[in-house]
Amino acid sequence: MKKTFFITLISGLLILSPTVVLAQTPTATNNRITIVKQKADAEIERRLTSLTNAISLVNGFKKLNDSQKTNFVTSINTQISDLNNLKTKIDADTDMQTLRADQKSIFDEYRIYMLYLPQTRILSAAERESETIDLMNQVSTKIAGRINGNANLQNTLNDANTKLTDATTQETNATNLVINLAPDQGNTATSASNTAALKSARADLQTALKDLQTAKTDFQTIINQLKTQGTSSPTATP
Repeated sequence: MKKTFFITLISGLLILSPTVVLAQTPTATNNRITIVKQKADAEIERRLTSLTNAISLVNGFKKLNDSQKTNFVTSINTQISDLNNLKTKIDADTDMQTLRADQKSIFDEYRIYMLYLPQTRILSAAERESETIDLMNQVSTKIAGRINGNANLQNTLNDANTKLTDATTQETNATNLVINLAPDQGNTATSASNTAALKSARADLQTALKDLQTAKTDFQTIINQLKTQGTSSPTATP
């Protein structure tokens, strides 16, 4: 009877205290550390790839001067170097608490998706709009030589030119808003300022795009009327 009682008591204690049988072994802990390292390395590698692609885009920009490109690329390369150093540290971590802190820093201190990638996309869009404006200004010059003093066509051309001027202002504003932004490094005020600048730059690019669409419509109106009048018309707008 006593033997049966003790067996029942011990079984009950094991059920009530699962930690007795589920305690972490050194092997299990090492496996968890390995998994965390793999995830952290993958996040770092994804960011390194994105930053490298951003550098390629920046180097191809025609609108930015050499100094602006150098500053931008230097800033990105600093982030790349810091991320590589962090990866080395993470790979050498042996303590889970330290490893978790280093893993968290990937998101807190290297916030490229919060700045560098949106920043690069905005600069790239501004670059394309600038190229389009240059082409449309060439079309405007050709049209000006063919309207032969027609007041209505001149008014339409003036409207198109006004839109092109404003589009230039808007895409330039967008570039200036984002070109000198720096990562917030977890600073709330800087993060809010960067977000506001990116948002404003996107709005400027949208305004520029609408200006270009209006100018294109004006050009097409003039070209169609020139065709109706039998006057040779310039090449259609890009």
